[in-house]
Amino acid sequence: MPVVEEVAETAIILGNRVEKIIDVGVAGIHRFFAKIDIIQSAKVVIVVAGLEGALACVIGGFVEHPLINFIRC
Repeated sequence: MPVVEEVAETAIILGNRVEKIIDVGVAGIHRFFAKIDIIQSAKVVIVVAGLEGALACVIGGFVEHPLINFIRC
């Protein structure tokens, strides 16, 4: 969560509207699909995930706009 908060705060400071969607990992993919309309309407998606980075690969298959992947180490 600290990485999510820092990324969100930085985006806000730079003048962007931010909507955080928490806990939509590949293990609970149904939570991702419940938010897919919000995710697809975003101008940019920033993904913060674990070491495997699988979430960004899944989301990347469903969006046409830029996706930034932060991998927590």
